[in-house]
Amino acid sequence: MFGYEGRIVCVLHYLRQDVYPSEFWPGICPRYRPLGGSRMMKRGRYSGVLAVLALAVVVMILPAGSILAQEGKLDVRINIIEVEAIYDRVVNRVRAVVSVVDVHGKPVKGLTIEDFELAEDGEGMELISVEPAADVMELVLVLDTSGSMSYADKSGNIPIEEIKKAVMALKDVLEEEDEVALITFSTEVVHALDFTYDHNAVINAVNAMKAEGWTCLYDAAYRGVEKAAQRQRGRRALILFTDGFDEGPDDKPCSIRTLDEVVEIANTPGINVPIYTVGLESKRVARRELERIALDTGGRSVIAPTSGELSDLFVTIAEQLKNQYVLTYESSSSAGPHEMTVKAEHGELFGDSQAKSFRNHKIPPVPKIVLPREGEVVGEPIEVTVETLSQCAMAGTQLYLNDELVSELKVDTRRPKIPLDPADFESGPYALRVVVFDCNDQPGEDSINVTLQAGAPPPEATEPPATVPAAVETAVPAVPTVMPTPTPTLSLFDRLKEWWPLLLALLIAFLGIMAFLLLRRRQRPEPAPAYVPPVAPPVAAPARDDLTMDVGGAPIARIIVKESLSLEPGHKWSLMPQDYRIGRSSNPEYNNDVVIEDDPVSRRHCLIRHVDGYFYASDLGSRFGTTVNGQPVPPDGQRLENGDEIGLGTRTVVVFNYLIPRAEPEPAADLDLTQDVGGRDRVIYKSDDEITMVDDRQDDIDRLHGMGDGARRDWD
Repeated sequence: MFGYEGRIVCVLHYLRQDVYPSEFWPGICPRYRPLGGSRMMKRGRYSGVLAVLALAVVVMILPAGSILAQEGKLDVRINIIEVEAIYDRVVNRVRAVVSVVDVHGKPVKGLTIEDFELAEDGEGMELISVEPAADVMELVLVLDTSGSMSYADKSGNIPIEEIKKAVMALKDVLEEEDEVALITFSTEVVHALDFTYDHNAVINAVNAMKAEGWTCLYDAAYRGVEKAAQRQRGRRALILFTDGFDEGPDDKPCSIRTLDEVVEIANTPGINVPIYTVGLESKRVARRELERIALDTGGRSVIAPTSGELSDLFVTIAEQLKNQYVLTYESSSSAGPHEMTVKAEHGELFGDSQAKSFRNHKIPPVPKIVLPREGEVVGEPIEVTVETLSQCAMAGTQLYLNDELVSELKVDTRRPKIPLDPADFESGPYALRVVVFDCNDQPGEDSINVTLQAGAPPPEATEPPATVPAAVETAVPAVPTVMPTPTPTLSLFDRLKEWWPLLLALLIAFLGIMAFLLLRRRQRPEPAPAYVPPVAPPVAAPARDDLTMDVGGAPIARIIVKESLSLEPGHKWSLMPQDYRIGRSSNPEYNNDVVIEDDPVSRRHCLIRHVDGYFYASDLGSRFGTTVNGQPVPPDGQRLENGDEIGLGTRTVVVFNYLIPRAEPEPAADLDLTQDVGGRDRVIYKSDDEITMVDDRQDDIDRLHGMGDGARRDWD
């Protein structure tokens, strides 16, 4: 009876005021708000007539589809929102604890990230993770012990005794590590028991309760929220039970606090306590007030028809709390208040939450000086360029040299440029520091060391040339393919001096060809057996997308660029069984084996270590950190597996893969220098424990000869 018939029964009960419908069947009956004075409606023949009229209205007006759709409704509640500032990336990590129940109040289990949608201020956000809540429960019980609790209800049960049974039933659902605190209230609010893991102590305290006095409902709820707020993190919740309303002598309120104050403190950022309200059916129970407290704080409200059903309701609430979900995402929105909504869908079931407010933390901006670079000599006027991560637009920037303010600009861009002329300063080394201010007047700074030298050539923004072994002359040197263009003002003698290497090369080539033809003519009758040039065995040309030849001591893994500011996706480096340093700087002092010139990558960023057949990634104290599959690498390193994505800073991602089974490779065999090494983008030569990366051109074989016969040759 949860579709058409259920809706009719809800209306009938509403008109007769026997049961508040949204309390009796949570999620089935809509949240009807009784009209002012409806409590004063007289029972009798008029209620019967109105019930019949209401039945006719329901049948004629409500479409069958809208009535039956209630069966497919999920009840989604945002219970808790926690916000953590991530300062180095200038984002707030938002963690929402959400509960999802069906029309029967049963928790919906097994939901995944595909089943949820989360919006911040109406804009859809990308969820990082959705996981079942695993934190311990911090539960505060706030129980009514007023004098009316000693009167038998319509079923003949004594409420004070039934609430004791309900707490015992709740104890059986809780885990051993869950903590419980107890507050009782009548005319006074009593802290009966502080947070404890000893659930038997809770039972003993409940069994000692006695019913007497008035009902200071709101004071007790307020004190309960304060108690729950002592647990700053984790799944906090408050269960509030009463059989009446806030009532004192002479028909005056018993509490000093108000309902609005209870809702306000429960929703305060940093407190965030959902309140689950349980009422006992009677003419005097505060149905609407309990419903509002629960709805506005992220909890739920139920009304027990008799006190004998309190145990089942307490267990239902505990099951809902034990089957929550934690939704995590990162917010780059400005500091201050925002609103969150959550939608859930499971098969044909669906539902969305009421909006819940939260507040983002203020995070200072994080600037990065991208020009000039660390250690550069600045000889010409330049613009000091800064890239800034910030929550809002910039307000200004300052430039310091050796802690002396030399320039100050008002800018609103996250990439300010500050003019700097070395001629205005004495030549020498300087500590260059930039301070930026965002729209919240929060400062952030970055600094580097430079040398100012007026008139010095400007630094070139190129990599230093790779170290290449000296080439050994061969019998037939290659003919240069690029000829210098003669300058018209040079004399004939000067021109000859410039051209003589080419003329000499042509002469040697001509003599070589003539000698070859004469030798061939002499050998034409019978080939000379003593002269048989060695022929290299055929070697399959490597695929264009592989950077390493398949030779002895071959690489065992590779890293491939997925995202980069300076390199194309698909760029590869092959890895031998040894350690590799990754960083932005090509300066030899940083000893980087893999250079990625993305600004978010630190000069010395990450170490890829080879240990017992496996590679491990660890961070080298970089500014923006190193991650594996989105998780920061631990201090002792993260072992890499096939397909792992290594994040270097905020904008660079490389993918790691093993090329062979993870075992120690066999010793490298000598490389046949006659093999064709063309068709690769980069080659790594290992000689004297140094790795040098050079472009693969037609003179690769000359370079290999230059390494010397005794050198060990490993290809990468």
